[in-house]
Amino acid sequence: MNEPTPDDDLQVLFARQRAADHESTSPFHAMRTWALEAGATASQSGLAPGWRWLWPTGAAFALGIVTVWFATHHPATPPASSRDTLARQLAAIDAALQRSAAAQRELIAWQSPTDFLLHPSHHENRP
Repeated sequence: MNEPTPDDDLQVLFARQRAADHESTSPFHAMRTWALEAGATASQSGLAPGWRWLWPTGAAFALGIVTVWFATHHPATPPASSRDTLARQLAAIDAALQRSAAAQRELIAWQSPTDFLLHPSHHENRP
């Protein structure tokens, strides 16, 4: 098994790692100078500060146009049905209602052969 490393050994290992990291990174001032130079060349050769709003403004304008188009464009209404078509539809609905009512009457009218054994309880305990 691995034995734990004493604190002194860990401190030495960390010191070595810090030294290696320090050697591999450039100093702050060199990085700052490089960043400032890169920013200066980008602003000279790139877009002017006023142009940076061109894309968001164009996108907002396009979104506005699409919104107005959807708000004003309504789908075409279906053509008005003729009187004959409406009469046929109403007749079909009426026939379906008549069939439903007939089925309900059959269910309500049915009585079991042992109904006479049951006493009506809905009139009990009433004056």
